[in-house]
Amino acid sequence: MKNKIRFMLVITIVMVVAGYNVYKSQGVSVAELILANYEAIAGGESGTGNYTRYTFQCPPPIQYKTAVSCMSGGREECYPSDC
Repeated sequence: MKNKIRFMLVITIVMVVAGYNVYKSQGVSVAELILANYEAIAGGESGTGNYTRYTFQCPPPIQYKTAVSCMSGGREECYPSDC
């Protein structure tokens, strides 16, 4: 009985640690995307100036579309678009 409880405890700890790592790894990319979108909105919609263009696929059900995010500091014109 003790071995079964220890085994379940070890499995639970492993699952919690793995879940936390997955959560942390997803949180970084979402935060970067939000920051990029915020900076694109703050820069206005003029479309002129020096920007770096980032493209990404839209989530389902419109995954066939591609959205564009612009961050200042690049060498090209950029026109942001959303999904």
